[in-house]
Amino acid sequence: MVIHSMNKKDAKSERLNHILNLQTNDEKLLIEAINILKDNGSVEYAKNRAANMMANAWKELDPAIPNSKAKKNIEHLSHYLIDRDI
Repeated sequence: MVIHSMNKKDAKSERLNHILNLQTNDEKLLIEAINILKDNGSVEYAKNRAANMMANAWKELDPAIPNSKAKKNIEHLSHYLIDRDI
């Protein structure tokens, strides 16, 4: 996400770089950094990449793993991890 956001080369990405270089635990600055990632579309970008990776993995795994409750639970968990709000 950070690399995606930094590739924007704008004032927000410069601010993000500054905050990250501070290596701070200041909650206000961390929230600002998270908001920059969201505003630059980096969170959505990462979510889409993860969803594509998961879909590709399931295309290969699905025929290789016998149907079972465990398989269904793992599939539900993988979807939850992608779809949850962060």
